[in-house]
Amino acid sequence: MKYNWPAVVKEFRAIVLENVKLYAVHDEPKVDPGLMEYFRMEMRETDTFHPWDSDGQLSRALEKMPVSCNYRSCKSYWAYKEGKENIGDALYEVLSEMGDSITCHFEDKWNFAPGVKLPDDVVMPHWDRIVTNKIVNRIIKAAKK
Repeated sequence: MKYNWPAVVKEFRAIVLENVKLYAVHDEPKVDPGLMEYFRMEMRETDTFHPWDSDGQLSRALEKMPVSCNYRSCKSYWAYKEGKENIGDALYEVLSEMGDSITCHFEDKWNFAPGVKLPDDVVMPHWDRIVTNKIVNRIIKAAKK
């Protein structure tokens, strides 16, 4: 399928923004608004957290994905189903790599100006629970835009 890569990137970055939380103090019930705004800006405006090692896997999965499914044909049905599974697997790899780079970024004091308070907690979700059929459909919908 031909797809819109910028829309896909925007969508998986939105998924990360929805699920990653930064806390200034350990075990505090409220996220730090300043850190979250910095994180949103870095995510939207830079490629600091872009998954350079696994984005190709997602790209290839999207290329191989059939445009639609003909439910009257077993071959078409299984190709579509397998395509969705491949996109889900690739998306898991992308989100895991982004999670690792986010954690490393916020643990390294050299990435910030002197005196900046780093987060005590960078809470990553379990990506295997996040990558559901609904999330895969969001990526496919973004790819078709």
